[in-house]
Amino acid sequence: MLNWRAVLLAALLGVSIWGFGVVEMRLEFITVFSDSILVDVCTDGSRLYVVEITPLASVVHVRSFVGDRLGEVFVNETVYACAADGNRLVLVTAERAYVYNKTLKIEKIVDLPKIGGWYLDFRNEIYVDKDSRYLYIAWRDGDGAVFQIRRISDLALVYAARFSDNVWWVKATPSGVMISHGTTITVVTENTVKNYNFNFHFIEYSIPLIYYLKNKLYILNGSTLVIISDNKTREVELGGFPWWITSDGEGSILVLMSYDGRNKLLLLDSEGRQVGNFTFYVIPRNRYYVDIYTNNTHLILMYKDVSDYKTIYVVVVRKGLYRPARLTVCYLSITSLLSLVLHIFINNQELYNEKKPCLYFDGMVPGRYDITVVNTYALFAIFETIRSEATLFLPPGGDATVVLSDMETGVMIGAAAFLLMRRLGLV
Repeated sequence: MLNWRAVLLAALLGVSIWGFGVVEMRLEFITVFSDSILVDVCTDGSRLYVVEITPLASVVHVRSFVGDRLGEVFVNETVYACAADGNRLVLVTAERAYVYNKTLKIEKIVDLPKIGGWYLDFRNEIYVDKDSRYLYIAWRDGDGAVFQIRRISDLALVYAARFSDNVWWVKATPSGVMISHGTTITVVTENTVKNYNFNFHFIEYSIPLIYYLKNKLYILNGSTLVIISDNKTREVELGGFPWWITSDGEGSILVLMSYDGRNKLLLLDSEGRQVGNFTFYVIPRNRYYVDIYTNNTHLILMYKDVSDYKTIYVVVVRKGLYRPARLTVCYLSITSLLSLVLHIFINNQELYNEKKPCLYFDGMVPGRYDITVVNTYALFAIFETIRSEATLFLPPGGDATVVLSDMETGVMIGAAAFLLMRRLGLV
């Protein structure tokens, strides 16, 4: 691939709206086996652990937030979840938990209660989530379910409960852990146990749509946010298509949604009032499987192409108050008169396929972006494609302009056309 020149012009301008996030790095892992599966991700605030299942073993890729390889951990069992607290890494399999120290040396193996038999889909029988201190495990046991909270540092049991109905999922939040079982969502906090009863099941597919924070239960229902507090229910209309709810760890609600053909990141206060709105050009919409993990400092998004499962992408978003930014992408082309269409990509997401010289993107999450323009043109009935690329860091509150050009290609095309016309005696 030719390395086309890119001219990056950036000028800082202030804007008045404050909000969430800086995209720190877009990491990419290429798997070895075509049927490998990404199952979990965890972080201790400085390292990222990505769990992958291959036909031969489970592999945990250890990376820094800037993409440096820090090692791998191989386990000859199927690992379905990980947890980390800064000093320990815990890997959970169907029957035991492995504890590693910071140098990735194994310290202990703790047997977990066997769930009996072999299940093709482990996640249908046992469910795991975590935060920076605890590991939350629930599994089906006969006609009921067992729930445990274990400390990550030593896997000591700190809480246990039994439910009389099937468990559907477990989800940790900064304010407590939610267990969905039967038609009930039980929330366990440090001081209380609360039960929210419904007349329907919140099965595994509903995990992205429910969140608990500071004595309030939030549920995404279509384009509406339902807030349950003190046995009172009210609704907030968000518009668009919300598809994930989480928090910033500091008391504000985050909602990822599709709106007007783009992904949006909304920042809401505890009452559902919007206090920030970003255009989120990080995940290609409608084409990839997405999982999200959040802790007190970072929002981590995993996605992959469900058509082949070969490429794993990880996006790390640092939490904090940042002003949204503006990006302008311009394309200078000698071949523009020959162009059939221009395809504009931001972080692998195709946004436009039209022939405008410049495109403008407002309200963007600050961070690192890969910009690509693919120009397809016809010359003497021969179709050619030029790919121009640039990478930039979009600062908080910044107004950056990326100018991509095919001038070098245009000069070569002009020279080739002149020589051909001269050979034909036309000039």
